[in-house]
Amino acid sequence: MDYFLKYFLFLCNLVFTVLGLVVLGLGMWGLISKESFAQEKIGNIGTDPMLILVTLGFVLTTLCLSGCVGALRENCSLLKLFSAAVLVLITAQVLAAIMAYSLQDQVGGYLRSGMLAAMVRYQDDLDLRFITDEIQSNLQCCGADNYRDWELNIYYNCSAPGVLACGVPATCCVDPLENGTVWNSQCGLGAQLLDEFSAQSVIFLGGCLGGLSRWIEQHEGLIGTVGIVVLGVQILTLFITTRLLESIQWHKVYNMGISTEVCGLNEYEYWSSVPGGLLSTWLPSNKQHIPYKTTILFVFSHKQNIKCYLVSFTFILFYLFYIILLPLERARLIVYPCKVVALYLPYRHEW
Repeated sequence: MDYFLKYFLFLCNLVFTVLGLVVLGLGMWGLISKESFAQEKIGNIGTDPMLILVTLGFVLTTLCLSGCVGALRENCSLLKLFSAAVLVLITAQVLAAIMAYSLQDQVGGYLRSGMLAAMVRYQDDLDLRFITDEIQSNLQCCGADNYRDWELNIYYNCSAPGVLACGVPATCCVDPLENGTVWNSQCGLGAQLLDEFSAQSVIFLGGCLGGLSRWIEQHEGLIGTVGIVVLGVQILTLFITTRLLESIQWHKVYNMGISTEVCGLNEYEYWSSVPGGLLSTWLPSNKQHIPYKTTILFVFSHKQNIKCYLVSFTFILFYLFYIILLPLERARLIVYPCKVVALYLPYRHEW
């Protein structure tokens, strides 16, 4: 049993389990603390953006907890579930990246529609207001295409009766701080009535879609690096999980002999590392004449399926390859159809 793989996988999944619980807690806190979670507005919860955090936190916690418990308890079922989920996640991310790159125009259209919808509900949804304000203040933009998009909002429309009519949110302002210290929430009032020359000293004229495109172009190297690192970590996790599963299965072979469902491949270079059950059950009676240092390859299966026959056929070809190219007179091949395949290859210096 490779204890390094076991505890490394356990600790990594433990960290991400805690992270998932934090995300889940933030999402639940957002739902409970929001006005939209009140009883009179419970019907709108299905479209609440905080549900994204709740869903993400729940999935991350469940996935990493299965890997954490599976590694600690050496539970093959949980580890297989975890590895399958990671494989699906990797595949989904690769497909999403390919689709996003090949459908750039459509993605831009979806972003525009989403931002316009958020602007329409700006005063009615605290989450959408927060997201919109963060985008506008960080990208120094106003609206989706330009600042006049705010006319779509019933409160900022010029026909609205309130004080916000023909205005824009304070996050559109070039300098939303009064005297450099106090937040001026009314700095965007009447901005839609100004011409572009006069408005450019008060608010940002450019839309956020253009600002987002420029930001991506400026940071595309960093985005690509982060994406590759994240994908690499997931692939490494999948590799470690697979190796741990293999180690657990071979540990079962050692304890239970051949009476376990194993269909895999392993290599041994020393007699001391070969499971005793295999030596006593499958090696020929004259095994004492096999060189001390040898390479032994085993393939096990209880079911006669196409995979077993393909593996057996591959080993036969492998054996013939060595016989033709190298005069291995002492090399032996033992084949039990779909039960075990063992190939003994002595090292040259021991002939």
